[in-house]
Amino acid sequence: MKTCDTLTPLLLTLALTACSDDDIDGSRGNPNSTSTLPQTVIGEVSSRSGNSITVNDYTIDLSGIRVVYQDSAVSPQLLVSGMPVVIRTTNGASQIRLDPDLSGTVTALSDDRIGIDNTSLMHEGLSPEIATGDFVLALTASGDNGVLIAEQVLEPGTAAGSLFAEIEGRVRSLDESAMTFVLDGITVDFSAAVIKDGALADGVWVEVYGAYDGALFSASEVDIERIPDDGTTELTGTVTWVNDTATVFELSGIYTFEITGSTRYEEGTSLDLREGAVVELTLNGETLQEIEFESAATEGDASAPNSTSRPFELTGVAKVTANGIGVNGFEFVIDSRTRFDEGLRQSDLDGRWLEIEGRSDGETHSTLEADYGDNDGELDLRGQVIEASLWGYSASDNSLSPFEGQWVELECRFDGNSLSQCHADD
Repeated sequence: MKTCDTLTPLLLTLALTACSDDDIDGSRGNPNSTSTLPQTVIGEVSSRSGNSITVNDYTIDLSGIRVVYQDSAVSPQLLVSGMPVVIRTTNGASQIRLDPDLSGTVTALSDDRIGIDNTSLMHEGLSPEIATGDFVLALTASGDNGVLIAEQVLEPGTAAGSLFAEIEGRVRSLDESAMTFVLDGITVDFSAAVIKDGALADGVWVEVYGAYDGALFSASEVDIERIPDDGTTELTGTVTWVNDTATVFELSGIYTFEITGSTRYEEGTSLDLREGAVVELTLNGETLQEIEFESAATEGDASAPNSTSRPFELTGVAKVTANGIGVNGFEFVIDSRTRFDEGLRQSDLDGRWLEIEGRSDGETHSTLEADYGDNDGELDLRGQVIEASLWGYSASDNSLSPFEGQWVELECRFDGNSLSQCHADD
């Protein structure tokens, strides 16, 4: 839970807390009708008109509302379309916090590239006011071949040195002895950092604030990404993974939710819960109450925002490795996000037939769910066909050849050694 004396934002989290006496106009849809805002609203600014913004269909009047990034007041003009926010209300009092994807000092500029500290990004045009040495906030997206694109670059206009550089991502290679971890290839030293909102572990999503010391990022604060555990929360995002039984899903590549018997569906059913669907969720504490479909899934649109990762699935005999399990020479990482079904325990994995689901960026295959599997003559596989092989399984016929180089979801016959009769899973 973020409060007005906790000034660092979380990814996709802007707290609106009792730090002001100004009210929010919670108009939703029809601007002439008002409704009570949930305690927390998490989403992006979808539009701006005059002195009001729209987030998750709520129209919010910015008059008198304090807008902050980290612990500094910034201009409401930074609430541009696409800016991630969380709105948190207490007795009508309000404060808005920005949560850009990246912040830091401009180190290089060209017609199509910008360097922000140690990160190089493509761009398609910047404000002429952006110059080398400026401190900026960036909203980013992943382009073809994983190229990072700066969609918007904004100047907060704060005093020099008042803001820390910010990077975010999923913790890998946590070394508690050396007090380091790796974040998207950047080594982070957290020996002098304050850890907030949870405990560090491989697999957790974090926002890190600090400064570069050469190639090393020295953190002053590390925030663990989490959903508030009090009151009602509404958040919008893209479904990036759904398990086979449609009982667990991932939102925006960050949050994982479990569907219960009391979870309601609006504007759709459980059959519509597919990767690529845009949904608005309502939670009471950490319990998922409602899934409302904002748009249907789009074919091939399963990548997490700012990511080139894609869902995978396979079944095979597991061999325990240093970082997880191996199947047919591929390693699948097990970390803090991995769920084990039907009483399966990590200590029981070696030598067992397992059904594994998760997300892969092509190099790291992160296991989100592991369950008992079996060899019943059929295999469901999802991944990339490379040299007529999928997750180490070759075909005895030519049924994999039409899918060469593609990331596909297939059903295949399996004789214990080879695949055959592979076809797209409808």
